[in-house]
Parts: sequence; structure tokens; C-alpha cells
Amino acid sequence: MTPATVITGDCLAQLRTMPPNSVDAVVTDPPWNLGKTYGAHDDAMPPDRYVEWLAAVLGECRRVSRGAVVLLPGACNARYHGALLRHARLWPVATLLWCKPAAEPIFWTMVPPPARFPATICEAEPSPGHPAFARHPCPKPLALFERLVDAAVPPGGTVLDPFAGTGTTLLAAVRRRRHAIGIELEPRFCRVAERRIRLPTLRRAAHASTPVASRDAPFPY
Repeated sequence: MTPATVITGDCLAQLRTMPPNSVDAVVTDPPWNLGKTYGAHDDAMPPDRYVEWLAAVLGECRRVSRGAVVLLPGACNARYHGALLRHARLWPVATLLWCKPAAEPIFWTMVPPPARFPATICEAEPSPGHPAFARHPCPKPLALFERLVDAAVPPGGTVLDPFAGTGTTLLAAVRRRRHAIGIELEPRFCRVAERRIRLPTLRRAAHASTPVASRDAPFPY
């Protein structure tokens, strides 16, 4: 299996083709329905439609994961969190906080996080819209996702991100010696993700006895 695979397509349709219990964990940051410009995705759905759609996706994530499903649901959607988890049949076992510096919840569901995993992670939120990342409107810090992947996925295991964006979860997995599968609807984001995951993979092939470089191009996300 290659270290990371990027699949261009609709995440719900792609998830439905995957067998049960086929990945070790899911780590993802779904769209928060704030009207951001992602391309083909509608980020301004009526709230009930948004909950229905995202619950269907997360329910499929639960089906294909044999471990945790970890997600950033957005504090802005707090009034919908209970319905979302209930409809997806995801059982929350811990709520962590990402301070960006404003606090955002991280839901850890199905299986508990490691006993000593911090309840709060402080990592600055990257600036949106950078041209090197196809002007993605909501990038997330690579260091945050490295910690989540490292805790949720065993060494050599596979993480799935159905909202892969520009590949931050995938790159985190490659750097932490895990495999990854990313699904992303927008082709321009897929191209950036493929470029990002290719660089440390090539470095590793060229310098097999040397740790993977700790820097992802000039931007830490």
C-alpha cells in the first residue's frame, strides 16, 4: 500500500464503496456550513439538510472505521452537535479543545483517546486563501493533525479523511509513519494534496535511514 492516496470524488458515494472496518481510524475536519467557497460543495445548506448530509457521511465513517472517529464539528454548530452525533450513531467518549486561540471542540468518538492525551491543544490557525494551497478557505494546522493522527492510528495503520481538502491529515499521516486515504470533491485541492504528500515520500525514498524532514514547504498547514 502506498503511504497516502487521494481520491477525487463525492465522499458519501466513495465511502459507500468501502468495506466495513477497512481503516484504523477517521480523522477529519468537515465543512462547517458557513458559506465558504469550496468549489462544487454547497457550504450554505439549510441547517436540517446540513445535519442530514453530514450525519450520513459520518455514519459511513463509523461503518468503515475499526477505531476512533475524530472530528472538528465547529463551535458555530453547537446547537446541532447532539442531533448530528445521534443521527450518525457516533458515541462521544471525549471532547477535546483546539485553541486557535478561540476554542474549537474536537469530538473523539467510539473508542477513547490515549490516557495521557492532552485535553487542550494550542496551535495557531493558518491564514485562509493562500495561493500555494489553491486558496482553500479553512486550512488547519499540520501540528494539530499530526497529534490527532499519532494518537488515533497505530504505527503502520491507516487513517481516512473524507474531507481531505489540501491534504493536511494525509501529510500528517505520512510524517508519522502511517498510511492515509483522503477523499476530496474539489480537483484543485486534490492536486495540492498530492503535491504535499509526494515531497516527504520522495525524501524518505532518497534517505531511508534519515528521519522525514520536519517542514512542509514554507507553510505549516
